[in-house]
Amino acid sequence: MSRKSRGFGAEKSLSPEEQQAKINEVRKIIGPIADKYPVLCSDESISRYLRARNWHTKKASKMLVESVKWRLEYKPEKIVWEDVAREAETGKLYRANFCDKLGRPVLIMRPGFQNSSSTEGQIKYLVYCMENAIMNLNPDREQMVVKPFLEPKTYKKVRFAYSNDPQSQKIMEALFDINKLDSSFGGRNRVGFDYEAFGQLMRADDKKKSDLMNSGCSVPTDHLLVASQSSQSESLTSDHCSDDSDNELDEATSTLEDVDEKVPGLKLGYDDVPKSEAAMAKQVQ
Repeated sequence: MSRKSRGFGAEKSLSPEEQQAKINEVRKIIGPIADKYPVLCSDESISRYLRARNWHTKKASKMLVESVKWRLEYKPEKIVWEDVAREAETGKLYRANFCDKLGRPVLIMRPGFQNSSSTEGQIKYLVYCMENAIMNLNPDREQMVVKPFLEPKTYKKVRFAYSNDPQSQKIMEALFDINKLDSSFGGRNRVGFDYEAFGQLMRADDKKKSDLMNSGCSVPTDHLLVASQSSQSESLTSDHCSDDSDNELDEATSTLEDVDEKVPGLKLGYDDVPKSEAAMAKQVQ
């Protein structure tokens, strides 16, 4: 096993066999949760949580359980355009009507255009936009996220660009079609944000999402964003987990079971997986 230095600690580099062993260990730790939510607990999804926790299985298991619990309680798939349209009016956050050169959805954030004081409304709109971007993400593409949600080791991989910096301009040209990119980000598109057009795009996506759910399929969640909930000072190099971590995992799993009993309609069984994958393949095509 080799290790790579990444500033804030050593990031593990595992062979495919070692990675699969870690995935299997997480499945063993979370037990029946993996069977109840096969889409959320696919090998691809588990591996993202493991990478976010530097392949520490107990920490990754706790993070995964808490994510499933959050989805059951918050129900992000239930948020529709009409719930957040007011927050979108100024274009402070929106999914662009184009992808980057790698085919990934682009979320544009402009904090200076803030138009509300409702923290709940702002968070709901952020979740809605991120879920929408994930839904439109091709299965073979990873999601890009911004600094506030990143582990220190992940933050090191992010590039920050500035519209008046020549080097930043090269980065933007490498990632985006400059003719489509907004001029405020160094592009040539001067049309700007169109609230009505964006609303039509979101309503169309809401209908696609509703059709998937009504057909008995799950909303695409195999590309769930893994957002860190730890502070930047947390060590990512420990190979051991304290008794407190074990207790926290047990508590998270117990709480999830309680939530699960309250919302049985959201359970995903094995029968849902083939239909979901078929629907996703059709949607991507």
